[in-house]
Amino acid sequence: PAIAEQFLDLVALGTVADIVPLLGENRALVRHGLETLRQTARPGLRALISAAGVTPERLGAQDIAFRLGPRLNAAGRLESADLSLGLLTATDPVEGRTLAARLNEINQERQQLLERQVAAATATLEAEGDPAERPILFVARDDLNEGIVGLIASRLAEQFYLPTLVMRANGEGVRGSARSIEGFHVTRALEACREHLTRFGGHAMAAGFSLATENLEPFRRALEEHAAACLPAGSPLLSRRLDVDVRVPLAALTMESVRALASLEPCGEANPPAVLATTGLTIRDLRPVGREGQHCRLFLADGSAGLAAIAFRMGEIAEEYRVGDVVDVAYTPSVNAYNGSESVQLEVQAIRRHGAGAQ
Repeated sequence: PAIAEQFLDLVALGTVADIVPLLGENRALVRHGLETLRQTARPGLRALISAAGVTPERLGAQDIAFRLGPRLNAAGRLESADLSLGLLTATDPVEGRTLAARLNEINQERQQLLERQVAAATATLEAEGDPAERPILFVARDDLNEGIVGLIASRLAEQFYLPTLVMRANGEGVRGSARSIEGFHVTRALEACREHLTRFGGHAMAAGFSLATENLEPFRRALEEHAAACLPAGSPLLSRRLDVDVRVPLAALTMESVRALASLEPCGEANPPAVLATTGLTIRDLRPVGREGQHCRLFLADGSAGLAAIAFRMGEIAEEYRVGDVVDVAYTPSVNAYNGSESVQLEVQAIRRHGAGAQ
């Protein structure tokens, strides 16, 4: 057991970063692994945690998913995974800091490249008409970076809420990634079109595949035909669904109650954090944030109670709503620590005008 415990930090890191379901033994291993990771003796991991701006004693599964994991994965996407391996196995603090700084740089490059290529892929889709009128999205370009086609597909699938395939296509062939929505098994869709593919593999929500360039158009036609049969216009599967655990007034969200919710951690794949909802909230303040205004920060009030909120990748809220609007909001609460002080913050999952009904 003592030997096994030495690797619990890596177990937690790999389990969360590889989007493994956090259920049963996996959840128990990650829970204990997070405790080990917070005080890890590995110089490279300590440096990476610092470079990512994570406070060690507060490190959670979300920090692995959105801060540490992306930095480790960025090296393999744009350069070489050897950089990440070197960081994880580093025994010298100076080497650890050097590699962590380099991974930080590569991740920033990855973020900037992703924004540019998502914009290019979106332009390709919109040049062919309204993406919302299709059962499946299909993007093939010769200028996409093969290392991030899966990230591009994820972003587009989230934006349009449609199964999405993104490919780099050039004279050497076509390699791509697919991301799906609930109810459409994307790997089975590829199975139905396998005569056009060289290889493929994946699961219900994601897959990778390759094919010869001359098979691209036949593959597209076959896939669109399959998707149209599975996702006809008006299908309930094409509507976003968000399950709310409980409706509460803002006054119920005290530091004590939010910390109690945190006892459900670690949350992640197959074990999502609790989603709460409050209706009839008044927007007291809102503004876009982020390099390109892709996020939105709000202050929401419920009578005498009010809380700050952040809506990631929902910058359009700042255009669609105004101060004074009354809204219904679904969110996940958390304790936000900043400059030595703590406060309850809401991460917005969905927003609608009060009384608008289900969306």
